[in-house]
Amino acid sequence: CEQVVEHPAVDVLTRAPGAFAVQPVPASAGGPAVVVAFRDDELLSWIPVLGDAAVEHDLNDLDLAGWEGHPPPLHAAYPEELGLDPDGRVHVWVEVPPPGDARVRLLMERGQVVDVQELPDACFVSSWLWDEPRERAVAGCEWQGDLMLEEADGVRRASVEGAGELEEIALNPVGSGWFAVSLWSDPYLAKIDPVSLRATDRTFIGSFNWGLGADVGSGLLAIPRFVAGQVLFVDAASMEPVASVRAGWGLRPIVKTRGPWVTASTYEGWLHAVDPEEGRVGRLRVGGWVRDLDLLDEDTLVLGGMCGVMTVDLDEWLK
Repeated sequence: CEQVVEHPAVDVLTRAPGAFAVQPVPASAGGPAVVVAFRDDELLSWIPVLGDAAVEHDLNDLDLAGWEGHPPPLHAAYPEELGLDPDGRVHVWVEVPPPGDARVRLLMERGQVVDVQELPDACFVSSWLWDEPRERAVAGCEWQGDLMLEEADGVRRASVEGAGELEEIALNPVGSGWFAVSLWSDPYLAKIDPVSLRATDRTFIGSFNWGLGADVGSGLLAIPRFVAGQVLFVDAASMEPVASVRAGWGLRPIVKTRGPWVTASTYEGWLHAVDPEEGRVGRLRVGGWVRDLDLLDEDTLVLGGMCGVMTVDLDEWLK
């Protein structure tokens, strides 16, 4: 990790390892900051980028009805998925095993937890997006083709006809609707109608897909192929593959910058910058177990892994 933090493009926000998910929060929403889910430590952290003190929430301190009558040593609460809505609230999905035996959705504003909902019938959430036309948050389920819909009148569970598990979901970059990929239950890229909640089209891509990205500028979808070690690019309009770029084994998260796409090989510990036409255009050692990454702004990438939570200056790295 010492070699990682010595790179001029890298700025470490915390050396704490084990980030499961990261959600950058821009200045307009009370940041710049990063919300980090430390799953195994059962912690939710608000980490300011400019050096102010972090705010930590021990999720075992939640006041949950499911824990009534059970002593604190039996409590467990694992933060899994994060998403930022247009009002600057971070949606946090938490897995609560028995004796709580529920999923919990938290809302965080400027570092403080402002809402807690216990949802015994919710699914194991693994993906999230904001559905702007219908002003609702949409969370995809890992084990089946279901969604959790956060609407004005509450949170409900709904099934998507014809879809496998919704490991990752993304907005259609060239029209309405969503795209989804599965981890192991379904080897297809699926297009989903958000009104009827039906899979309206699909194309074979193979199994074990942990990530999915969409780019309005090019109209492309990018799928990090975990086992194949390649990023598969698909034209969103035709749903036909157009390119495949070799990166590294164990690819999981991916994001489109104003230049190349950036993905991470979770176990090898490298960031890879890739382009569908130019191939791999950059590589940066950041340490292993990078499960999530995202953009704080157009020049700054945020990620978490074995060497801590850090920002990467994209211009400095890729110059």
